[in-house]
Amino acid sequence: MMSRIAIITGEASGDLHGSLLAKYMRDMCPGIEIWGAGGKRMREAGVNLICQSGSTGAIGIVESLKLVPGLLMEYFRVRRELLRRRPDVLVLIDFGAFNKRVLGFARRHGIKTVYYIPPGAWRKKRRNPGMAQMADKVITPFDWSYRIFKDAGIDVTLVGHPLLDIVKPRLSEQEFRQRFNLRPDSRLVALLPGSRKQEITHISPALLRAAKIIDSQVPDLQYVVAAAGPVRARQIERIRYKTLEGSGGPDIRIVESMTHDCLAHSCLALTASGTATLEAAILNTPMVIVYRGSFLSHFEYLLRAGKALEDHIGLPNIIAEKTICPELLSQQASPEMIARLAVELLLEPSKAAAMKEELAKVRSTLGKEGGARMAAKVVLEAAGLLSTN
Repeated sequence: MMSRIAIITGEASGDLHGSLLAKYMRDMCPGIEIWGAGGKRMREAGVNLICQSGSTGAIGIVESLKLVPGLLMEYFRVRRELLRRRPDVLVLIDFGAFNKRVLGFARRHGIKTVYYIPPGAWRKKRRNPGMAQMADKVITPFDWSYRIFKDAGIDVTLVGHPLLDIVKPRLSEQEFRQRFNLRPDSRLVALLPGSRKQEITHISPALLRAAKIIDSQVPDLQYVVAAAGPVRARQIERIRYKTLEGSGGPDIRIVESMTHDCLAHSCLALTASGTATLEAAILNTPMVIVYRGSFLSHFEYLLRAGKALEDHIGLPNIIAEKTICPELLSQQASPEMIARLAVELLLEPSKAAAMKEELAKVRSTLGKEGGARMAAKVVLEAAGLLSTN
């Protein structure tokens, strides 16, 4: 009987980690069947997807409620397939609200589980191990969560952060500039409005207007907007046209599926909070971090502000436990405020240099490359497909 492994995730970052996991598991055990819930990257890695969930992430409770009907359908589909296919091991990646229920169902039916990067594993102020206690095995890339899980008696393995394996530009700076017709003598500023539809809707206009203000104060700049793919690129282009049309705006290029090149070849990033902030830290790119949402999301933020588990929203700041990169949340993230902070970093090289030194320290806490391969080995061992020796 063919060995089977299931991978369940629901956000763009989880889809990325799941695709790497699948790739390395196939390298080690070419004959295994891998199925699950994920997105484009997992499909490209050869995962047989039973549902497309790589774009279901949302910000906050209000936005998440809109996704409930679709998520319920996916949940019951996953349950049916778990019982029908009975995988040797079920791998869950982040996506806590959904995977908590999948994990409980798997336990009740005797299916072995591995939680790879449990929800909130990045939190340094974590109060308890959470749902990680329910899994048979946990894999985390953060040494502080490793200690918390270990102290709680959880079977846990520490690996290097999987982003270290992949956060690298594909093109040299010269090749990048030539491909997108960028001047060789300009400084580049990267705009990263996020990968989710609602992030782009609410963050892109502020970043584009900030770019216009910055351009009026700092000479010889060009701007690259990192789009997750053609659908998001078209959405950003519509917003750019509506926001800057007829205003003689800055020189902007929308770049598809080359976020790491945009970051690596830019002197500054204006970025949505999330995985992109850690990618920028790995590439040692100074940044201003922003979070904006709908009016209802802003109201939710005000209600929850006093209950936050962390003092920061940007992963580099959370890891450093101090403000390395400025953060602007909700209504604070106005084009004027974004531009003011950006101009300071662009015109005061010492500030940018100090930030780069601190970002290098953050990168050093993420371990060594090869974490994704090691995680794949741990999963295969849990499935009984590799020796633990």
